[in-house]
Amino acid sequence: MNKYVLLVLINAPLIMFAILMAVTSYKTGRSTRRRCTVLVVFWLLVGIGMLFVEPLYDLLVRKNLTASPPLSVFDILLLSGLIFQMLIMVQLYDKLNNLSRKVSRMHEGIAIMEESKLKVNGSVANV
Repeated sequence: MNKYVLLVLINAPLIMFAILMAVTSYKTGRSTRRRCTVLVVFWLLVGIGMLFVEPLYDLLVRKNLTASPPLSVFDILLLSGLIFQMLIMVQLYDKLNNLSRKVSRMHEGIAIMEESKLKVNGSVANV
């Protein structure tokens, strides 16, 4: 099996999962339409970039711009690990962002409750 095909076969499910997570996050209201669009375009570009690794390498060899050996199994594992790491980082960023929003809303609610308590206690003390 061609190593470039192996690279695509290993990483295509990761990229499809990342796109699915971005769309699901938008549909459930955890992210904005803009963020969903940016993530989908990003992951599509990563996938398209993977498809053109072999032709790009062949072009570089023909133009004598590289003397590196073709893709090795270690390179496939390294690229797959990098894509997986990017997927995890995006998910962690989303979770952290959602948690930050929840804490802000909770803080606002507590501040409003404290203010209303002060108003009630202040009006009772004035009477």
